[in-house]
Amino acid sequence: MATPARYFDLVRDMKHPYDHRLRLVESAKQRGIKATARLFATTVLTVRKWLRRFQQHGPSALVEQSRARHHQPHKTPPPIEAQLIELRKILPTFGARRLIREFDLPVGHSATERIWRQNGLMKKRRRKYQRKQDLAHIKAQWSLFQQISADTKDLALIFIFQHKISKNDLSNSQLTI
Repeated sequence: MATPARYFDLVRDMKHPYDHRLRLVESAKQRGIKATARLFATTVLTVRKWLRRFQQHGPSALVEQSRARHHQPHKTPPPIEAQLIELRKILPTFGARRLIREFDLPVGHSATERIWRQNGLMKKRRRKYQRKQDLAHIKAQWSLFQQISADTKDLALIFIFQHKISKNDLSNSQLTI
C-alpha cells in the first residue's frame, strides 16, 4: 500500500490551503483528533492547532498568517526618522553617508535611505541605458542643423604639428563642425 502524502508537503504545494484546513477541522469535530491526524497524515499537535484557531476565531483563522516579526527591536525611533526627513528636505543634495557624518546621527546609511524611499524623498537611480534613451528621444525631435557645435583647436601649440605648419605654410588652427 502506498503511503499517503504528508500534510506538510500537501499544504506547502497548495496555492490556497484554506479548504484543506477546513476539511481537517470538520473531520476533527466528527471523528476526533487522533483519527483525523491519521487520516490526514499529520501530527496530533497540528490538528489541535487548527481546531483551536477555528474555535477561537472562526473560519478566518484558517487563512495563512504572516511569519514576519510583530515587533522590530532595532527599528529607528520616530523622532530620528522625523529628523532624517526634515534634514533631507532642507539639504536634498546631501547623501545618506554625508548627512550622518555631518550631523552625527545614530543611524546607518541603509536605514536612512530606506526611510527616505518610504517617504518619497529619494529619486530612483536612472540607469545609463535610460539616460541614453532620453537623450536619443530629445535629439530625434531636433530639426536638421538645429544644434550645431563648433570647435577650434590651436595647432601651433601642439609640438607634432609645429614643423609641418611652418614647412607647408598651413593654418595654425583647425575648425571642427
